[in-house]
Amino acid sequence: MKYRIHQSKSSIFLMELIIVILFFALTGAVCLQIFVKARSISERSKAQTHAVMWAENLAEVFLGCEGDAGNIGAVLTREYGLSTPFKPDFVTGSYDFTLDENWTICDASAAAFQVTLYLDCSSPMHVGEATIYDLRDVAPESDKLLYDLSVQKYIPRSYEALQDEEGGDN
Repeated sequence: MKYRIHQSKSSIFLMELIIVILFFALTGAVCLQIFVKARSISERSKAQTHAVMWAENLAEVFLGCEGDAGNIGAVLTREYGLSTPFKPDFVTGSYDFTLDENWTICDASAAAFQVTLYLDCSSPMHVGEATIYDLRDVAPESDKLLYDLSVQKYIPRSYEALQDEEGGDN
């Protein structure tokens, strides 16, 4: 009889030990998931911070050049030390370029981010829209857009341009 009691106590101890080990394994798995999610949020936040800085820089260039596509290309070429000058896509009226993981301008083969500066200067209210997309596989399809910034600047037409539009009657 004593043998059974002793065996029963050891099996209860083993059951308690298995439950404790299971509890710690589940806790470890939950903690690991939390750390992975925190790292993902940190990477996304870092990318958004850089995207905001790029969009603000492009907006300042747009405002400083008063929406003039030629001047914008010259400023971008000079500021980023590029050997090939920036030229807008005349079909879409935008500048498109790619950035690598370190947020420096690169060719499409090493691209991690896509930057577009759309220009609309068809009216006196010139519009510039800077958009940054994440091209890495880490972002879900719905989160590809990192940041979008739209700026406007009113550029009044000159007296001569108004006269030309009216037919120069005066």
